Amino acid sequence: MEIVRDENMVAQKYISRPLLIDGCKFDLRIYAYVTSLNPLRIYLFDDGIVRFASSSYSDNLDSLSNQYIHLTNYSINKNASLNQGSTNIGLKWSLRQLWNYLAEKGWDVPKVMERIVDLVIKTFIWQVSSLRKFTALLWCFELVDLIFIVLESGFCEPPMSQFVVKFTSLPSICHELFGFDVILDSDLKPWLVEVNISPSMQCNSPVDYTVKEPLITDVLNLSGIQVPPPNAFKSARKSILQVSLYENLDCRFLDFRIKPRFHLLGDKDKIKSSLFLEKYLRTAVEVDPSILSDLTPSDLRVLIDTEDELDRRGRFQRVFPAPLSSKYLRYCDPPRYYNLLLDEWTRRFSEDRESGIFIE
Repeated sequence: MEIVRDENMVAQKYISRPLLIDGCKFDLRIYAYVTSLNPLRIYLFDDGIVRFASSSYSDNLDSLSNQYIHLTNYSINKNASLNQGSTNIGLKWSLRQLWNYLAEKGWDVPKVMERIVDLVIKTFIWQVSSLRKFTALLWCFELVDLIFIVLESGFCEPPMSQFVVKFTSLPSICHELFGFDVILDSDLKPWLVEVNISPSMQCNSPVDYTVKEPLITDVLNLSGIQVPPPNAFKSARKSILQVSLYENLDCRFLDFRIKPRFHLLGDKDKIKSSLFLEKYLRTAVEVDPSILSDLTPSDLRVLIDTEDELDRRGRFQRVFPAPLSSKYLRYCDPPRYYNLLLDEWTRRFSEDRESGIFIE
């Protein structure tokens, strides 16, 4: 293979023993929705797409040039001719169909799903800002048998959070749907192939419609997009290049008062944030439970926004923060106060949200 030195490339270990169904290789498209970066909130949709290669798998070196054996892209395999040895399983399944198939075969499906959740969370918070940090984090990934990944353009939580602060006025307007491509090996261990931003919502098969129609609905509901009042559209036409476009809008209609606004943090917010970050850095083990005492105005905005969002999740499952996600906080560098706040909130009230809502 010829390597072009002035182009970005990705180096990955080839999974030579993938799990096969009817003799064919396949991969999973997992949909992850990040609704907020600070605090970090990650959701996984309960369904996805399983894409099959159209020819029986072979690890023979002579087969490497056969894309119908080694590639699972639907855009490639839909053009496979009949003499390519296509099987009767089709080119696409839903993720739910795969889970049912594996369960019938006696595989531990909940364990596989748990590993995929672990993979997704660590991918979002992983950063390679220096060789020292890279070395420290690499061993953590090897523990769960993740492959070495080079994420182009610094795809990681800290830089994205910095860009949100720099280029947006409100943290709540920055969100993204991601498509995780995952391969299961013969031991059902998940391996990350790549992460796609703005994954295609095009539907060219019944499976696509089954999965993507409810996905789109739940993404729009979960995003919490607020429709501006009619007079805002007139103002937009006249002031499209003006920074102060929204200054004259009715804030009560947009309800910005209960949205997190980190650029307006008061002294009380800043003091409390510094105090609990310092406490956490000293221990790096657990969050001080008293973080939920004497909540600041900014704390309340974040908690209200988080609870309101959770009620709109539809078929999404929030995987971070979650009752057992505290172990991932130590991977966040630097740690963020609102991640600590939501971690303690979720740990304490995930089983009784009403008690949390009426906390004094």
